[in-house]
Amino acid sequence: MKHIINFANKKVLVLGLAKSGESAARLLDKLGAIVTVNDGKPFEENPAAQSLLEEGIKVVTGGHPLELLDEEFALVVKNPGIPYSNPMRITLFPSPNEET
Repeated sequence: MKHIINFANKKVLVLGLAKSGESAARLLDKLGAIVTVNDGKPFEENPAAQSLLEEGIKVVTGGHPLELLDEEFALVVKNPGIPYSNPMRITLFPSPNEET
């Protein structure tokens, strides 16, 4: 079995949950990353976020606050469901013709 240590103790933001974001968060947590997940759906309506919180993963729900980026993550994983118009996506991954 190959051991992956590249993520150990690195702060990682998973932007958007759904199936792929939830899976990415769990995998990164198993690999030793310090994971924060962020999802636009309110916590009360978000079973994935509730489950991840129970597993000890930091969860921020109900929107995508740009202040979250003050934490200086080593890696950001963007869920494919996050629209390109999302302000956090624009701040993190601007296209050449977009202002940040």
